Amino acid sequence: SEKVIRVAEQVPGLITPGVWDGQAFSMNSSVYEYLVEINAETGEIDPVLATSWSTDDGSTWEFSLRENVSWHDGTPFTSADVKFTIERTQDPALGHLKRQDFAVVSSIETPDDHTVILHLHEPRPTFVYQMTDYNMAILSSTYDYASLGESRPMGTGPFKMQQMIPKESAALVKNTEYWDPSLPLLDRILIYFVADIDASVSMLEDNRVDVVPFVTPSIKNRLDQLDGISVISP
Repeated sequence: SEKVIRVAEQVPGLITPGVWDGQAFSMNSSVYEYLVEINAETGEIDPVLATSWSTDDGSTWEFSLRENVSWHDGTPFTSADVKFTIERTQDPALGHLKRQDFAVVSSIETPDDHTVILHLHEPRPTFVYQMTDYNMAILSSTYDYASLGESRPMGTGPFKMQQMIPKESAALVKNTEYWDPSLPLLDRILIYFVADIDASVSMLEDNRVDVVPFVTPSIKNRLDQLDGISVISP
């Protein structure tokens, strides 16, 4: 039988990462991926689209990229995409929230499809942490974000956008070409955009959704009284 999770999410404004505008986390984290991510259990940095990284004194950073990764439109993921994503932070028309942090990048080399070398104006020994920021999801260098980004978001993630009805809902379907063959565990994620947290919780109580993110302490107390519902603090 098909494995489906139903999520009540806040109504997203802008969807393409870069300019925070109340994006739906469950949607974006299923569609997009990062070079690296922080492990919630250990606090260490885990590889995602980058398999390894190294630096001299913090002023030059080299990333080795995962091979055999495809974008949802079938094009291969390469170093050009990482270069594009980082250069995009400096686009004055965008108002990118990481513009200041990435202004330290003086040049980007892509010696081959799976290597990226960043040269910084000054040593930044913790620079790799900048790549974990929500707004630094890696974006395709060939995708038309101006016309498609808000209507059909596309990444390398475990789920593809199947359908989106603005301000109403989104249906994500399993990415059968995902680079990790053991994932995803679900067939589909159905996301309902709900403006009001109380309405979301009512949907949870009525078994119309399975997940509601970002509940308040008072709502947690209310849900703790109910069988079959658990509140998890990641």
